[in-house]
Amino acid sequence: MIENILVRFKNNDEKAFEEMFNQYYQIVFYIINKYIRDNNSAEELANDCLYTAYNNISSLKDFNKFEAWIYSIAKNKALNYLKKIKRKPVSCQEYINEIQDESFIYHEMILKLRLFLTEEELSLFIMKNVHDYTFLAISRNFKESVHQIIYRYIKIEEKIRKELNQ
Repeated sequence: MIENILVRFKNNDEKAFEEMFNQYYQIVFYIINKYIRDNNSAEELANDCLYTAYNNISSLKDFNKFEAWIYSIAKNKALNYLKKIKRKPVSCQEYINEIQDESFIYHEMILKLRLFLTEEELSLFIMKNVHDYTFLAISRNFKESVHQIIYRYIKIEEKIRKELNQ
C-alpha cells in the first residue's frame, strides 16, 4: 500500500501527498511531541517533517525503509528544535542591524519574485519566509488544509528553482 503511495508521491501526485500526510501526520506529531512537549510547536514541526520528506523523497532508495526514514526526520526536527530554543538571546543592537540587512534583502527578493509568481503565490511565500508564519497559520489565512498549503508551497519553491536555473 505505502509503496503505491510513495511511487505516486515521487511523481508529484498531489493526492498521494495528501494520503501520505493523512497516514503519517499523527505518528510524526507523536514522535516530535514526545521530545518537545509542546503541542503547537509539535504541529508545525510535524508539518515541516512531512514537507521535508516530500522534498527529499528522491534520496530514499528503498521504500521499505520509508517509515524508519520519516521517523528519523521527525526525531531530528525535534532535537534541532530543542537546540534552537536554548540559544542565547541577541543584543538589541544586533537585532536592529539584522532587521535592517534583512529588510533590504527581502525587498530585492520580492521585486524579483513578482516577475513570475502570482500574487497569491507571493503572499504564501512571504508569509512563510519573511514573516515566519507556520503552515498551520497560513492554512487558516487561506482557508485551506495544511497539506494543501504545504503542497502549494512545494510547487512555489519548484517554480522559483526553475526560474533561478534559467
